[in-house]
Amino acid sequence: MRIRLWPTLFPAGRRSPQQLDIEPTATAKPIGIVYDADGTVTDALIGSGASSDCFTNATFGGVDAFTIDGHFAHALVVLDGKCAQTSGALPDLKYHLVRVLGRVFGLGWSQLNLNAITGIPQPNGDDLAGLPVMHEDDLGSCVPISGCYPNPDTPKMDDRAALSRLYPVTIANLSQFPGKQIFAAQTARIHGSVKFTDSSGDPTQAMQGVNVVARCLDCAAAGYAASSVSGFLFSGNAGNAITGYTDALGNAYNRFGSTDATLEGFFDLGGLEVPNGDGTRYQLSVEALDGNLSQNVGPYAPWQVLPSGSMQPVIMTVTRGSDLQQDILINGSAVDTPDPGAPDSFTAPRALPKTGDWTGELGSYGDDDYFWLNGQTNRTLTVEVTALDDTGQPTVGKLQPVIGMWSLAAPPGTPPPAYTFSSLNTSTFGLTQLNAQLLSSTQFRIGVADLRGDGRPDFRYHARVLYGDSVTPNRVSARGGMPILLTGYGFKTGMTMTVDSTASVSTSATLLSISPGELVATTPPIADSVQNISLTDPATGASSTLTGVLTFGAGPNDTIRLVQGANSATPVGAEAAYPVRVTVSSSDGLTAVNGATVQWSATNGAGLSACNGAATCYAFTDESGQVETRVSIGAVGTTTITAVLAPASYSPPKTVQVSINGTSSAKDLALFSPKVWVTQGATLDIPFTARLLANGVPQSAQTLNWNIGIGSGTLSPAAVTTDGAGYARSTLHLNRLAGDVQGTVCVAPGNAPCQTFYVIQVLPSALKLQRVSGSFQTIRVGQTFQPISIRVTNSATPPNPVMGVPVSVQSMIFLPDADEPVEITGDDGSSQHAMKVLLGSSLVTLVTDSNGLASLPVSTGGFSRPLEVEITASAGTGTPLQFELPMLPAITPTPGGSTGRARRPGRVMEQRIRPGDAPRPQAQREISEELPSRTPISLFVDEIVDCRPNSLNFAKNQSEPVARADAKKDASPAGQKRECDTERSDDTQK
Repeated sequence: MRIRLWPTLFPAGRRSPQQLDIEPTATAKPIGIVYDADGTVTDALIGSGASSDCFTNATFGGVDAFTIDGHFAHALVVLDGKCAQTSGALPDLKYHLVRVLGRVFGLGWSQLNLNAITGIPQPNGDDLAGLPVMHEDDLGSCVPISGCYPNPDTPKMDDRAALSRLYPVTIANLSQFPGKQIFAAQTARIHGSVKFTDSSGDPTQAMQGVNVVARCLDCAAAGYAASSVSGFLFSGNAGNAITGYTDALGNAYNRFGSTDATLEGFFDLGGLEVPNGDGTRYQLSVEALDGNLSQNVGPYAPWQVLPSGSMQPVIMTVTRGSDLQQDILINGSAVDTPDPGAPDSFTAPRALPKTGDWTGELGSYGDDDYFWLNGQTNRTLTVEVTALDDTGQPTVGKLQPVIGMWSLAAPPGTPPPAYTFSSLNTSTFGLTQLNAQLLSSTQFRIGVADLRGDGRPDFRYHARVLYGDSVTPNRVSARGGMPILLTGYGFKTGMTMTVDSTASVSTSATLLSISPGELVATTPPIADSVQNISLTDPATGASSTLTGVLTFGAGPNDTIRLVQGANSATPVGAEAAYPVRVTVSSSDGLTAVNGATVQWSATNGAGLSACNGAATCYAFTDESGQVETRVSIGAVGTTTITAVLAPASYSPPKTVQVSINGTSSAKDLALFSPKVWVTQGATLDIPFTARLLANGVPQSAQTLNWNIGIGSGTLSPAAVTTDGAGYARSTLHLNRLAGDVQGTVCVAPGNAPCQTFYVIQVLPSALKLQRVSGSFQTIRVGQTFQPISIRVTNSATPPNPVMGVPVSVQSMIFLPDADEPVEITGDDGSSQHAMKVLLGSSLVTLVTDSNGLASLPVSTGGFSRPLEVEITASAGTGTPLQFELPMLPAITPTPGGSTGRARRPGRVMEQRIRPGDAPRPQAQREISEELPSRTPISLFVDEIVDCRPNSLNFAKNQSEPVARADAKKDASPAGQKRECDTERSDDTQK
């Protein structure tokens, strides 16, 4: 206790000698007593209105100074005069005064006969008579106090024994206490240690915090009982390497209590009275300390620990002057389980389990657990530690977990930049949670410790790290629907994934498959931009954010380039001979960008095929980065076609333009797509379309003659009459194309004007394959794959689509392998080695159309189970295209079974990650089995108290590689649950 307001109440120069006597420095008058006649002092020291609460504040005070060797030097006691206004109030005032004086003399709170307070079970006369004065709490209904307990202010045997142990009458001091007898000679003593036992019943580590009770069995009078908490002389809170070893004032937490290991479970029942002559029987039993009514009893105060195991009561016969040693072995207590693998330490942490989920224990005093992992900058993660009881269920009565995080390079003794200031800092029962932000790409250390620095075999925990590390691919289409693979730690069913550029705007992604280290999801449609990925576990509030890892469509440095667009003058009402084609690529100019948004627009009344005839619209590039449109001329003059890259996302946007001149005359003949590229040896039909216009008006019932001038082929019909829209169509039949073909279409009867059409032969060696759509697909069982679309072109610059190309498509259906052994629920035929298991195969040949396109069907062979379809498409002598499309199992796990390994998204097989490739940033060694999933009761709440000087500033230091992700919560909240300083000046006995 520190009286800091005293100078305000009594300014310097206006204090009487009596007032100086109550200062902490007035050690010549060891106890200063203030009678606060009107409650002013009480209100000033405790708070406005405190003097009106006589139940709590009738008397208060305590020791406010110590000697260097740890003795009490001075104490202050304040009596609230407002609680002594009537004679009826005096007994309660006396009761509270006796309790405060007990604290001044060094008595700790005691727990004995707690049912005398709770009524469970119904107390008898012995229970009421033995209730110590120094029990911690009274029920608010006990006014007056005599209505609840008989002789409430009279010390009971438990009080007398504790006081006598502190101030015993001995042979050395007997002369100072006339009429007294030697304490040890007139009473009995039972002492020993409470200990855990191993599987053979042999004693192991001492167990502190257990209430040991001795009850007289032969005493005729009531109330002969005493208690002692094991480890009452031991340091119950020594601090730890994570939250520190000193309080906010720099005082060591272990300044009260011994560090002698022999005192860890020690209890002392000295002062047992023997009223029946020379001998009597006492029964020893143990009980847990009540976390509410006895919160501040014993060394663990204020966080009581439930005992592990049980003991049968022991009956001992004592005599006056006897001093008996009796250890208490707790049967069925928790057994320390050695950590798998090599022991860990701060300097030699274990690798984080690959699942990010494990169970562990802090099995011996001062034990900490340390793990390392690789992490990347611009990531956040959550570390969760749930304290477990002896049955493996969450608890608040065992380990008080705290979590810290450092860079692996940090030397021992370095305070963690990110740590939990307190344990159990969420509203989820038994759960402690740390949210950390990674500020650089390096290796990190995670530490788990007990808040008090304790450790014992029943300090078990279930830990989990939720961390998203990397995403593949890192660029997806803005149209959405592409699967991505997220690797990391601690993934589990029930999680959600969102894509967001700001905290206020997010879009959910569809999860396809989840395993602890991999997650497959389908992206939502999002405008061109660089986005964050956020993972959240609604069950606990755990989260991980990967900042700026996924580009949708075009990125800020991507480029757009005009590939094709030059056209000769085109009559009004006709379509330009060649399409306008653009390509979007990354900043290197080589990597095609799939799904980038391109805004088309045309002037002068033109219509665009990409816009269904409208003058403007948005379109997406295909998997080769291309998008094109045909142009219908609407008016005489210059028509400008503009392609703008992602105008809604970037300013100023990148733009390309091309112009086409619109003409008009009394007789205009237009030929659509006058050049067609066809593979050598093809036998096929090519449709040609022409349109006859007069000043932009379609001319019907006019004859057009179709002729072949060079090469061989058959036109059918050779003479065609234009329809009501001015169109005339003829089909060119080719049989085993062996060379170029050239022909004309002319207006009869004078064969003027005319237009020329061309069929250009393409050798098989010049063929190339391009991806168009459907390459990246991942579905679940029961869904259907979309066809894959490819384009075959020649080798020209720019390339031209080739018609009539036979495309060989081989499809093979395998059991899923993910390039390593897998496990699928209920699957007794799954692959257990790298050799694939073939379920079915097919081989078909498709032929490209006039746009060079072929649609590849994707069949699952009628199987309704997880599988993998691998497709190879080849044409001519060009490089084949390969595709791998997974069909995943359902996400919901079968009870007692496995969800199966998360499969990678559909990808080209050249990009497959094989064993021996660069490892993912996961642990190299496993340390424990994964604990089954639990469903905690609510979301994350972090109410914390900063008990370490400058910890907030240190956590925010951007030069550190890790910081608390929730640093905004670091200020101590009003009405905080826990005190920073858990010092106990009264640990001497109870």
